[in-house]
Amino acid sequence: MGSAASDREYVRRHGLMAFVEVAWPQIEACPIAVEPHMPLVCAHYEACSRGEIRDLVVEVPPGTSKSTMTSILWPAWDWACMAPWRKWLHTSYSEDLSHDFARRTLELIQSPWYTERWPHIAVKGGGRAASSNFWLESGGRRVSTMMSGQATGIHAHILVCDDPHKPDEIKKGGELAKKNLDDDWKSWTGTFSTRHADAATFTRVVIAQRLHEEDISGRMKRSKRTVNVHLPMEFVPKHAMSTKWGKDWRTKPGELLAPKRFPPDVIAAKKDPHTGMSRSEYAAQMQQQPSPEEGGVWQEAWFSKRWMVLPPHLSSWFISCDATFKDTKSSDYVSIGVWAMLGPQPHLVDFCNARLSFTATLAEILRYQATYPEVRAILVEDKANGTAILDVLRGAVSGLLPVEPRGSKYARAVACTPMLKGLPGVVFPASHPLMGDYVEQCKNFPVASHDDMVDMTSQALDYAHTLAAAGSFLDRMKEIKLPGLGS
Repeated sequence: MGSAASDREYVRRHGLMAFVEVAWPQIEACPIAVEPHMPLVCAHYEACSRGEIRDLVVEVPPGTSKSTMTSILWPAWDWACMAPWRKWLHTSYSEDLSHDFARRTLELIQSPWYTERWPHIAVKGGGRAASSNFWLESGGRRVSTMMSGQATGIHAHILVCDDPHKPDEIKKGGELAKKNLDDDWKSWTGTFSTRHADAATFTRVVIAQRLHEEDISGRMKRSKRTVNVHLPMEFVPKHAMSTKWGKDWRTKPGELLAPKRFPPDVIAAKKDPHTGMSRSEYAAQMQQQPSPEEGGVWQEAWFSKRWMVLPPHLSSWFISCDATFKDTKSSDYVSIGVWAMLGPQPHLVDFCNARLSFTATLAEILRYQATYPEVRAILVEDKANGTAILDVLRGAVSGLLPVEPRGSKYARAVACTPMLKGLPGVVFPASHPLMGDYVEQCKNFPVASHDDMVDMTSQALDYAHTLAAAGSFLDRMKEIKLPGLGS
């Protein structure tokens, strides 16, 4: 540790990363292990402090000091060197986590080490200050709360969200996950987005593991004004980040982000299928992807069988429909697929995926039936909007089959994996314009933005399994030449 004057000058000249280095021994017992990503992250935080970045999403694996730099050291540096009047609001899904970061920030700026170097930063109330909500004599403030907590009356210049979602509620997917994601997003864009001390300079920062395509990070990144620091543990060239404040320095696929802390043997242990993390956990936490690159419940390789020319002698044609009433911008999609069998092998012949009104959904089903007169069965889930479709079409078309879903969406998708990955597998259209979107949604389930094509497919494959099993049974009966089954 240098003298107060030398530390102060070092930080003045080299910025936040220098402060991280000299302040580290004050908050951590273990020595600092500086990795290449740390100056890159700090450069983006400095840009936020200068007002150059208004929305920032930082995606860095756990164990790489992201929370220490973001939620503990950054405010302390900013008050000392940039804006002693700055007001900060920090939030997280965890109250304990949020308050712990605040406590450690308070302890740092009240330490003799810090006050000797930056004596102009003093806490109001001294030792009586509450760690979750304290003021500085210079006008600065730090408030901590939960995503589900109260933020009324609190105003800040910089809003930091460190882990906005409860992982256990999101990673299973389904309707509950969607509701929780929507609730968190409403809080983020509603209550928290209005808590600005200065609307013209208000800055929002999110650091989190990627849990779902509709998590706050994913939605933030769709805005052109959002800057994204995306640094997976293992380098993926096609996802390489580059901004005006820095870029991923790695060039080789699989090159590690923090080799001092996470050398190859540690990464191998984390990926061990028996004792390490699951593929989904590794993707979310270490690779900062909602699902593994190769796919989650359904893997991308399972969709590689494609037909260029539809084979002859297809039989047992049927339609599978996953519908919704609404055709608003926020509603789910309608997915309708035409399927046929070649022996025990299902073929996806044609499909659509669009936001359709109730009337348009009926028209699309009838269009497919007219286009493919071989269709003998129309599968529609018999609940909510599906029941209404069945009621309207009953008597107008033949072959309507009400489907009572068994188990959750996730369970139904898992049940289809043997047919998808096994032999003879499932065959898909090579040149369909939506095929790329179809595979992307299927491989990212259950953490994709939508799951309508997945539901349509799992419903179809469950029926195809029944058809294949029935055909196999009849073939066996024919072999033993039971009367009435032919020779």
